[in-house]
Amino acid sequence: MENVIKILDGTLLCSIRDDLRKYLNLNKNTKFVISSDYYLEDKHMPNKVASFSIIPYDFQFEPYLGYLGKMAPNDIKNCRTVSTDFIRHISEKRIFSVSFIFKSLKGLTEQAGLSSREFIMQQFDYTISMVKCWMVNQPEGSEYFESIVIKLNAAKKNLNKKSPNLNLYRNVLIVSLLASYLAYLLTKESKAEVIGWFSDQDKIVDAWDRIAQDLFTMNHNALCERDGLNSKDTKLLIGVKEKGEQQLWYDEINRIPDHLASALASWDLNNNTVKRVKHTDVLRQCFADNHFCSIIAIDLSPTLFKCCRLTVSKNPIKA
Repeated sequence: MENVIKILDGTLLCSIRDDLRKYLNLNKNTKFVISSDYYLEDKHMPNKVASFSIIPYDFQFEPYLGYLGKMAPNDIKNCRTVSTDFIRHISEKRIFSVSFIFKSLKGLTEQAGLSSREFIMQQFDYTISMVKCWMVNQPEGSEYFESIVIKLNAAKKNLNKKSPNLNLYRNVLIVSLLASYLAYLLTKESKAEVIGWFSDQDKIVDAWDRIAQDLFTMNHNALCERDGLNSKDTKLLIGVKEKGEQQLWYDEINRIPDHLASALASWDLNNNTVKRVKHTDVLRQCFADNHFCSIIAIDLSPTLFKCCRLTVSKNPIKA
């Protein structure tokens, strides 16, 4: 994953960081929520997308969820139109969103000279050895580290199936990394005391006993350690579905990245068309000319990793 982090550094630190600093200057806070949603498996959409929205954690959850629910009672796929009030709220300066459009993720599981299965096994073995070192150096956390090793071994066992779901492996890896990278930026730029990751609950988060949540914590710690930051200065919280719950208790807050991800997923970049008017409304009102709602294009092909920021404007560029 070092090569992925390298291209994220090259784009996000150079392009997004200044906007994030402006956002943090307007929203002086040390507690944040990162909500996220994904369109990674919809074959009817031209793009694969993951969207993350950062919100200052200066509210009481229940009233805020009720406020969002009145404006957007359903995910965008179940709406004919999008509430003007909800679009206005997404575009407010208290929300900072980053959406990623993926051209390919195959490079996460492919390397010359190795099969995909062998390469993933190699990555899991490396991670397991790293966690076992933590068990020695941080004995107070040995019980938690042991639980991670169990999950990683379960994921390895799943790889031995006749047709393992390689797409799921890739999705788990990239979503957990991107969430942790944004959390790392908040730790670095705002000295965040608390960061909560509230993800849409699907196969990506549920896979292998929710290992994505552990990868989120591990990646955040590793990124902070790389920069000489004490990751323990930031308390990480993770939203989970309550036992027996049919609908996420924080589902309303995920409708922010849901609307953003759906609009981008439906946008045919080659022909500059979208499937629904509601998607046009989100693109024009939320993304266009909004430095706090950015789009990052990522291509993790086996032969080349690259990343760049896309800009959206209501005004055509004049020659």
